[in-house]
Amino acid sequence: MVGLVSGCGGDTDPGTSGDGGGGGEAKTITIKLANIYGEDMTETKSMYEFKKAVEERSGGSIQVDVYPNCQLGSEEALGDGIRQGTVEMAILGGALQTHMPYVGLAEFPFLFRDWDHAKKALHDPDIMAALSTGAEDIGITPLGICPSGFRAISSNQAFHSLSDMKGMRLRVPNIPLYVTMAENLGVNVVALPMTELFTALEQKVCDGQEVSPSICRANKYYEVQSAYLVSRHMFTVHTWYINSKFFASLTADQQAILSECAADAIAFDWGIAEQEENDNLKFFEEYGLEVVYPDEAFVQEMRDSQIPTRAWAEEQWPGCLEIIEKIEVVQ
Repeated sequence: MVGLVSGCGGDTDPGTSGDGGGGGEAKTITIKLANIYGEDMTETKSMYEFKKAVEERSGGSIQVDVYPNCQLGSEEALGDGIRQGTVEMAILGGALQTHMPYVGLAEFPFLFRDWDHAKKALHDPDIMAALSTGAEDIGITPLGICPSGFRAISSNQAFHSLSDMKGMRLRVPNIPLYVTMAENLGVNVVALPMTELFTALEQKVCDGQEVSPSICRANKYYEVQSAYLVSRHMFTVHTWYINSKFFASLTADQQAILSECAADAIAFDWGIAEQEENDNLKFFEEYGLEVVYPDEAFVQEMRDSQIPTRAWAEEQWPGCLEIIEKIEVVQ
């Protein structure tokens, strides 16, 4: 999900980039802010908001360089970097799940009823703390959770019931939760990296894919698909983290600037993400895709198909159902 990555040189080393609260004239701190998405994504837009606010509030003593679109590496590379201290801050998805077992639970199938539910739940401090279990043990501190949005399914035929989907070859990321979700939907799973997806759709290696509308539009998957099911089967989120050692090296004022500006950038992302989803769905309709909004019976079929996923998840991450249930009851 994105990150603030320091370069190979020593000038952004957490141990030397700030004055650590000591005496003398404060040094200028440069933070490289990177993500894995393009310029048009809400995550990238929020990063530029962060840059502007931090530089203004710090009077230029903290500089933020923004690098979108994997310019500084994959999400896995950013995850390694923030753990090792070569990355000051990062906005990540599930790259750290080996160390933080519950971090991917916000993407559990059919967990959120709507955008309002997601926003309320993911701003709950107790829920955020539960999802971030293990972060401090690997030297990072969570600052907040931002949305990528509800995922939906593009395909080369329209679906109006769960039985319509049987046998389709659906691409999902090679992540156990996603693979299990798709298997329980009754589709044939094709686990491919995103870099291979457009070609796989074009050559009909797979019949469809499931990402958020913003990613579907940005990567032009709609050009090689004919239908779009607004399934909203998962809600993709990213968490803003800061390297704990780097954060501790800053003055109290610098810490406040970064924390508050990150919170403002996250709020900005939440403020535009839902409208962009609606705009993208309208774009698909105008382009000529058959956009299907499933009726209540179809939605219930999809929800019921994920009952085995709950049992599977509890086996993988004992105690996770308590967190899932805590999220579900948020009103």
